[in-house]
Amino acid sequence: MSHEIEAIEKMSYPDFVAYLGQVNTPPGAKSTLQYWIQNAGIGEKSHLFDLACTTGFSSRTIVTERGGRALGIDISKPAIDVANRTAASVGLAERLTYVHGDACAIPAADGAFTHILGGCNFA
Repeated sequence: MSHEIEAIEKMSYPDFVAYLGQVNTPPGAKSTLQYWIQNAGIGEKSHLFDLACTTGFSSRTIVTERGGRALGIDISKPAIDVANRTAASVGLAERLTYVHGDACAIPAADGAFTHILGGCNFA
């Protein structure tokens, strides 16, 4: 048991969220996302960049409700794996792409996104 506890204690926050199989919501959860949608003009033609997406809750929820597409990036490989599995399980794998990587090296051209999501990554 102590080996498992030691392994958990060494996990990053997004790795721990993925380990638990949880979603990582921004502060305010869906009410925050509704505010973003209403005030940022997010719609069917939007292409979102989900910065530090962990398990993809924000972009998945917005794309489900408003359409469009999203690319999420996170430094946690386990969280990205959960995000991609979840997108596939809800039939959104063609509109949601999640990649393991560093947001300082965004895998897209300048001007590729209409919106950038950042829920709890600026602490």
